[in-house]
Amino acid sequence: MKHALQVLAILASLGLAACGTTSAEKKAETATQAEAPATGEGELAVRGANTFVNAPGLTTEQREQVMQIHTKTFEEATKIREEMTQAKTALFKTLVSPASTKKEISALKNKVITLDKQRLDLMMKAFDQVQKIVGKDKMDESMLKHFTTM
Repeated sequence: MKHALQVLAILASLGLAACGTTSAEKKAETATQAEAPATGEGELAVRGANTFVNAPGLTTEQREQVMQIHTKTFEEATKIREEMTQAKTALFKTLVSPASTKKEISALKNKVITLDKQRLDLMMKAFDQVQKIVGKDKMDESMLKHFTTM
């Protein structure tokens, strides 16, 4: 009986979670699944550039503005990614070093988290700028808060 109640509770929670999914979320998930993952360094940046250059309905001025944002964001994100790889490498080495302390490991973990947050904040800011240029509504503030508080 207890097992049956647990199964019912799990099924009910799954049903409620499914009910909470909006059509926009479903559409976003479908669009995400339709794209092949980027496998090489810089591949995503090339996809972005191609998308912006070939976007229907954008004026030449809009394309130039969007490409400037894209280029600047790529350059800044690359610097952050480089620093993140350095921090991760230091973390790997610190994890296996007999002389390392929990505080050193924690400091490096926090550095990686901070850098990743900076990278996400940078991307969300760029997306917001592009949305303004192409005339889409500003990103939902709750979504922006989600990414900036990670």
